Amino acid sequence: MGEWKRIFNWKMLIVIASIVILNIGLFVYAQMSGRSLSDTIFASNEYEHLVERYQDMPLNDAQDRSTKEYSSVLKYVNSLNPTETQKALSNTTSSSQSDEGSQEMVSYFQDLNDSQKVQMQLEFKDIIAKIKYLNGYPDSIKQVIGNASSLKHFSLFSKPDSFSYNNIIKTGKDFERVQNVTPGLTNDKATDAFVNYYYTYYIAFAIMILIIYGLFAERENGMWCMINSAPFGRTRLALKRLLLILTSSFVITGLLYVSTLITSFLVYGGWNDLSTSVQTLNGFAKFTQEFSKLHYLVDNFLLSWAAIFVAAIVLWMLFIFFRNRNHTLILTGAFIGVEILLFNKIQVQSVYNAFRYVNIINLFRINETYSTYNNWGFGIHVYSVLAITFAVLIILLILSGVFAVIKFAHMKPQTKQTLLGRMFATIHQAYQKLFTHFPVTIKEIHKLVITGKGIWVVAAVVIIAIYFSGTGKMNFTDGQIERDQIYLEHGGMDYSYITEYVEQQIQIYNEAKQKLEDTATQYQNGEIDLKTFSKAVSNFQDQANSMKGIQEYSSKIEYLASIKQNYEIDGYMISDRGYEEIFGQYSNQREIILLLTIVTGIMMIISECISMEYRTGMENIVRSCERGRKWIFRRKVAACAIFTILLFGIVYGIDIWNLYHIYGMPYLKAPLMSLTFMEGCAFRVSIFGWMLIRLGARLLICLITMALAIIVSRMIGKKGNRALMLLALAGMIAVIAILHGIGGII
Repeated sequence: MGEWKRIFNWKMLIVIASIVILNIGLFVYAQMSGRSLSDTIFASNEYEHLVERYQDMPLNDAQDRSTKEYSSVLKYVNSLNPTETQKALSNTTSSSQSDEGSQEMVSYFQDLNDSQKVQMQLEFKDIIAKIKYLNGYPDSIKQVIGNASSLKHFSLFSKPDSFSYNNIIKTGKDFERVQNVTPGLTNDKATDAFVNYYYTYYIAFAIMILIIYGLFAERENGMWCMINSAPFGRTRLALKRLLLILTSSFVITGLLYVSTLITSFLVYGGWNDLSTSVQTLNGFAKFTQEFSKLHYLVDNFLLSWAAIFVAAIVLWMLFIFFRNRNHTLILTGAFIGVEILLFNKIQVQSVYNAFRYVNIINLFRINETYSTYNNWGFGIHVYSVLAITFAVLIILLILSGVFAVIKFAHMKPQTKQTLLGRMFATIHQAYQKLFTHFPVTIKEIHKLVITGKGIWVVAAVVIIAIYFSGTGKMNFTDGQIERDQIYLEHGGMDYSYITEYVEQQIQIYNEAKQKLEDTATQYQNGEIDLKTFSKAVSNFQDQANSMKGIQEYSSKIEYLASIKQNYEIDGYMISDRGYEEIFGQYSNQREIILLLTIVTGIMMIISECISMEYRTGMENIVRSCERGRKWIFRRKVAACAIFTILLFGIVYGIDIWNLYHIYGMPYLKAPLMSLTFMEGCAFRVSIFGWMLIRLGARLLICLITMALAIIVSRMIGKKGNRALMLLALAGMIAVIAILHGIGGII
């Protein structure tokens, strides 16, 4: 019990609770995909409504009806004048259920705003793809079984003592287990989003690293000799710690797993569909177990926990074998970094793909191994990849656990220095000798980052920056992508081509509209037949549908004319979409998270710059500096400023780099008001100038945070109360929230 109280003190519990909340935030952010939270909730609700609309139909009927209704939406909803279009169409459409459904969907779409129309179209495409997959699932299973049956008769695969033959036989038998599965249409977005979100397991392992690191605190606080002489023996203590790792890995993985799963269902709904077949998920087309979603989720949790537990035991063994826990932690971080690089850079088709499969990242993505049908073999024997993975986990668990307990029981505090220890000592000695020649400012930066262990905070800030600036990409429709391409090719300062194109399309539309009105009169007077009238209706609808593509250009032309008249600004013809994600209405979540992250990092690191001297007793030596306390203080401030600017540059350099490669940044020299959402902005600058102003405002906030952190650091040193740092940080967060709400710059 003493080990539990020592490791899971109130500080650790606060850290774990904060990480759970952070994980939930990461999951929600990943689901937003560049959208606002309201758009995300709207999209999930609309998907559920579409499921309810089609789920009671036979899949063939649902596929036909959904395809026709979606086609009607694309054809009618966004025409220039949908009311006139529908009025003309009412003379030619039948009263069938499908046509009534099309008219109903068209009417529904007309009441949505532009953003909601985009979200609804994306959800409609998803539901059609889902129905198509479900409709073809039984045939795909039959095809696999049939192929397995026929292939074993080919001479190339017909040898019973060969791997190929045994693999074919196993494949056929495995898929026969699900040949009677007929998955129906359900709302499985929550389950699908959850099983494809892997940060839960990465974060769980990160917490286990903290716990294992804390288990070996005695190696640095002088308690190792006392622990080595434990009255009940070191073996008993090792077994207790093994049990602690087992229990804590289960609890932490379960806490993160369940909280993320509940969040997913709160976002997407679908609680009632957990009893349906897991094969309804698109990624489970080759899953060969007849499981419900709930059954699969339980199995997936147990497998994921097993992977995290085994990885934690292996790490525990490494901490036991290496005497210095900091060196072990550094080597572990380097190893994980290499594993991430190998996993992301090596393609499945590469000759080096073994390094991708035998990889700690792949181990934590065990859902992919479980849900994807794949067999490996040894000689003529065939085994599933999941079975091989599970066997490897058991072997690793036994070997690591036994070796760790034995080594822990026999390892003594005092021993001869190992080769690795001597190597680190030599490197450290050379480093310290070289370090004596560095300027004081560089030494102060070193104290912030290395001595004060700020490097870990920096690493966390950089990881958050990479995640939030590189994920949550907004998915644009095909029409929006096509229009953006026209902006790039024919927009900018001279947009005469687009103006002429718009005028031409409006003229063609007006001619088609007039012809439709004339033809409608002729049809009502009996002068023409239905076929001729239908042809005129179809022609008008084609032109009306074409008008959808130019409505945006037409509105943009009118807007540029208005800012020319009202503000005397020669605007550029440029798309708003990418810049709305970079610094517009859809960038709020990313920007505020990045700013709060860097402010928190600066406050945590720099608040140690002076308080560390009081804590270590170096304050009196520093005060007796031959050049005076003011001289050394100026060097501290300079070091803090350099560190702040460097951290700021790294975070926003990552952000700009990712945004540039995701959305592009065309026409940076264009006046800011060329973007419609920036109309009336008080700053008469270019887009590039506006981005610099925003960066400058954020840098100023970071420097103010730095100054406040230096003041707080002195107060902490004198009073020994770290709560002052939390109060100062809370104040800065409140100020940022206020400025974000009223300023628009940050």
